[in-house]
Amino acid sequence: DGGTYDGKDGIEIATTRPETILADGAIAIHPEDKRAKDLVGRKVIVPIVNREIEIIPDEMVDPEFGSGLVKITAAHDFNDFECYKRHKDTVDIPLINLLNPNGTMNTNCPKAYVGLDRFEARKRIVMDLDTMGQLIQTEPHPHNVGHAERDDTILEPYLTWQWYVTGEPLAKKCLDAADKGDVEFLNKRDEKVYRHWMENIQDWCISRQLWWGHRIPAWFKGDEGTDSFEVYVGEKAPSGEGWRQDEDILDTWFSSALWPFVTQGWPTGGERLSEFYPGHVIMNGRDILPFWDIRMMMMGLELTEKSPFKTIFTHGLILDEKGQKMSKSKGNVIDPMQLIEEFGVDALRMTMASIASSEDMRFSKAKVEQSRNFCTKLWNAARFMQMQGVMWDKPHRDKFDMSKVKHSVNRWMVSELGSLVREIDEQLDAYAFNQAAQKAYHFAWGIWCDWYLEFSKSLLAHEQTAEETRLVMGWGFDQLLRILHPFMPYITEDLWRRLTLEDEAFLMLQSWPRTALWPVWEDAQADVGRIVDVVSAIRQARTLHRISPRASLSLLCKEETKDLLSEAGWEQIRHLASVTGPEIVNRPAQAGEAVAVVLGQEMILPLEGLIDVAAERSRLEKERAKHIQETEKINALLANEAFCSKAPDDVLALNKERLAAAREQIDALNTLLAGPYAVASE
Repeated sequence: DGGTYDGKDGIEIATTRPETILADGAIAIHPEDKRAKDLVGRKVIVPIVNREIEIIPDEMVDPEFGSGLVKITAAHDFNDFECYKRHKDTVDIPLINLLNPNGTMNTNCPKAYVGLDRFEARKRIVMDLDTMGQLIQTEPHPHNVGHAERDDTILEPYLTWQWYVTGEPLAKKCLDAADKGDVEFLNKRDEKVYRHWMENIQDWCISRQLWWGHRIPAWFKGDEGTDSFEVYVGEKAPSGEGWRQDEDILDTWFSSALWPFVTQGWPTGGERLSEFYPGHVIMNGRDILPFWDIRMMMMGLELTEKSPFKTIFTHGLILDEKGQKMSKSKGNVIDPMQLIEEFGVDALRMTMASIASSEDMRFSKAKVEQSRNFCTKLWNAARFMQMQGVMWDKPHRDKFDMSKVKHSVNRWMVSELGSLVREIDEQLDAYAFNQAAQKAYHFAWGIWCDWYLEFSKSLLAHEQTAEETRLVMGWGFDQLLRILHPFMPYITEDLWRRLTLEDEAFLMLQSWPRTALWPVWEDAQADVGRIVDVVSAIRQARTLHRISPRASLSLLCKEETKDLLSEAGWEQIRHLASVTGPEIVNRPAQAGEAVAVVLGQEMILPLEGLIDVAAERSRLEKERAKHIQETEKINALLANEAFCSKAPDDVLALNKERLAAAREQIDALNTLLAGPYAVASE
């Protein structure tokens, strides 16, 4: 403006994009900057283009950063454009686009720069500023620069004409729907995100410059910027020649937002629309809640006057086994088709279901392998039952009356299956899919295969219990396959058709188990539960002392312990645990004897002749020393501040887990050395 400030005839600014100086429309200063009172309202001349621009106050400026003065290039910076919108009614800030779509300088630049690549123009402008005496200095400055996802091209914001949908009236309807309870959120964090977006809504840019999508139904005639220019919005062009359709396409979220009702026949209506719209629940990753769920709410409420769904449930993101987000750049993306080829689609589905939750989920190939092993376990169980003559065709179904089941083991299984279905029903109703899948998995493997099929071997060997057991096994496996079918549809469909001898019926069309009329024998559940506890405790003792499962052990216990089970129960224990007895004793365990504790009662297993006590003690002492050395090493690592400050979170967590495991092993070894192997130290 011809004056000076602080003894100078200009102000200093810093920029990482010198080429955008040609489009500067204002200079901003924080209103609380002590210089503001002297500078705001004054004008400066932009070098090279000699354009006069005003100094304006704006709180976006950080007075401590750089010179505390920021050039406003509204057509080439998102923050600057927001600043422009705040001041456009009071200050004349020009919107000047310098770039062509290919990144070269356009005709809005001085002729010397037109056609230059943006980076070449940057160098040329720095040289010209230096020649003019306007350049103070250049220096390296690390900062964040946006890059294209596919080819790493540096991205440049620049102003273009786009189609927008006004956001505020749509957002108000969405907030009203949430306030009235027309839409509910299973995860409260989602409601917070939903309300934050709606309360701070921006107009929605719905046009995209891409090749594939729904083309925008807008038509132009004449030359833009002239009095003859016309715009028409409609599915088809109006009558007359010279109309051309907009080449842009709709934002994919705009198209996707119509999905809940367009797929059911809207706008013409029909039975499908009335039957299936609104939907009950929408389920998707939480990362697209603002982009898809919110847009569907906007469109549904605006076009149908209904919330498109009653409930919003978002799940977490799938991470790699180290807890890192999967990305191509990190090289940790897993191709599901390769997993299907290696392990089968059922194994992958079961894995995904077993980790599906509202929190982020760690995924690994090892989990899919574990699910593949589960498929194998189920297949082998079906083969065993087939070899035992178990079927569930119509003659067997007609013969079965579960209310007349007599044997406690079979009654236990009927009751346990009922409990399983009721628990899974609750978990599915609560959208706890991972818990439902894990419950079905552990029941099928741990209860059905590991226990019931083992119990059944002795029952099938006796004529008086064989027929009932086959019927219960046929009915029970049918119910179990129905439970597993949503998680593992292919293998369960195949096994069900083999079990039922059905050629034309499908498991996928059968009803879900309904337990309302199923009997519950709590006494059988308690009796068989005690047998399971005793056998498990004996097996754990064998594992702890490295005793072969085939070696016969004597079982000693007090009389009140023996009275916990019937003779039939003890017979099952002798069969499943390879023990004799129980022999009644009224003394505590001694050195050289193992202890199995069940329901607070001790059962003694003499180890004489089965192990070398002295040699075993020596082995245990060496193992304890190894674990002590391990804890010292990890403790030293975790006490190292330099290591802890640089190590990733998953590495720190892994070391803490190793430390806890080592301490647990030391405690267990101390117990053994003070108990069964104490005599060897004398």
